[in-house]
Amino acid sequence: MTLNQKTNISIFISTISVVLIVVFAIYPLFQEIRKNSKELISQKEGLLVLENKMNDLEQFKIIYKGLAETLKGIDNSLADSEVPIDFISFLENGARMSKLSIEISPGPIEKNKKGLWDSLNFQITAQGVFPDFLKFLKRLENGPYLIEIKNINISISKSESKEVKISFPLKVFAR
Repeated sequence: MTLNQKTNISIFISTISVVLIVVFAIYPLFQEIRKNSKELISQKEGLLVLENKMNDLEQFKIIYKGLAETLKGIDNSLADSEVPIDFISFLENGARMSKLSIEISPGPIEKNKKGLWDSLNFQITAQGVFPDFLKFLKRLENGPYLIEIKNINISISKSESKEVKISFPLKVFAR
């Protein structure tokens, strides 16, 4: 074998060795690097999402602390659905302060299907002079309870006392 042939065989074997090293060693290494870098990017994105959620949670805590008093006030504005004695006392005191005689007839409890507040229904019948009734309505409106009055029926007394008889359904929201 001549020197030229030995050189050619040596170059051929070296080339094949380099190709085999690239195919079996370097290419899988680059594939693994590519896979790991995609996984790293994915984990960084997940970390950013978690950091954003943590920031949102911290902001929610701050907002909740600010709203806690308001939420407590709303809860205090709801009558007790089991024993609405405080609300009935509120109605009786308001009528007495407004110089009205009052009758309170309880109605059914309405369960709210949408998950909001239940409500208690009452039929109120009051008797007195009309300006006193307006004072009573003002007390109800400015009172601590969430109420709803849909309609008011007023009938005038036939005597000369100028008294009116007023009846209306009253809905109070309850907890």
